[in-house]
Amino acid sequence: MNLDDNISKRIRAYLDNEMSSIERLNFEKELSNNQELMDTVSILKKMDTVYSDTDWDLYSGNLSDLKETSNLFKGEDITAFSNQVKTAESNYYQPDRKKFKSFIKYASSIAAAVLILFSGYYFLNKAPTSLDLYNDYYNLKDLPSFTTKSNTENSLSKAENLFKTKHYKEALEMFIAIESKNKNTYNPNLNLYIAICYLELNHYDLALKKLDVLLQSNTLDFHKAYWFKSLTYLKEGNKSQAREVLQLLVKDEKHFNYKNAKELLKKLN
Repeated sequence: MNLDDNISKRIRAYLDNEMSSIERLNFEKELSNNQELMDTVSILKKMDTVYSDTDWDLYSGNLSDLKETSNLFKGEDITAFSNQVKTAESNYYQPDRKKFKSFIKYASSIAAAVLILFSGYYFLNKAPTSLDLYNDYYNLKDLPSFTTKSNTENSLSKAENLFKTKHYKEALEMFIAIESKNKNTYNPNLNLYIAICYLELNHYDLALKKLDVLLQSNTLDFHKAYWFKSLTYLKEGNKSQAREVLQLLVKDEKHFNYKNAKELLKKLN
């Protein structure tokens, strides 16, 4: 509903009890026959309640905008902030002025500031998604390296370089070829790189299968699989499975990324 100057003044007079008995009776009759007008008055009345006895300006907006605005003006945080706004307004407002003149733009800017502030507040304080947590904790800095000073040209080093430059598909092909040539020798680090390539390429089932192979291996680094399995589940959007794996990881403080796992687990609980 568009609020022109005339209807704005009438609504304001109605809410401020500045109408005569006849004017009020006629306006309420008009309200009963105009649902959109009634909704508008109801919204503004609620905003007045939240904003204590301070008047809100009626601006030339739409009813849908007012509804969206009023939904934000709830809760203790908003009320506390509105009290601060009220104090600032009292310094600006002249006691003998009942009507809004130059204050209209001021009040509108205050309302906009409140919306921006608390929209940001609720955005920053919303619960993190599984992908948010994945991005926060996914880090490959502790991965082992196949490159040595004496040999930077072997196949594993070349595959690792492709991986580090984010050519995951090409790196995966090379890692798998190397693994096929050495079927009789299990390399846990090679297994891990293949799993992470799958993870980067969003092949979650294949990544989990490779990590399960590492987890079941009789090697010193088997526990690294816990951490990367939990990250795979997070990227996939499965918080409950990620939580289960992390609970296994934190049973031993010697496990890979134990401290990060405990911290991440708290955010998932």
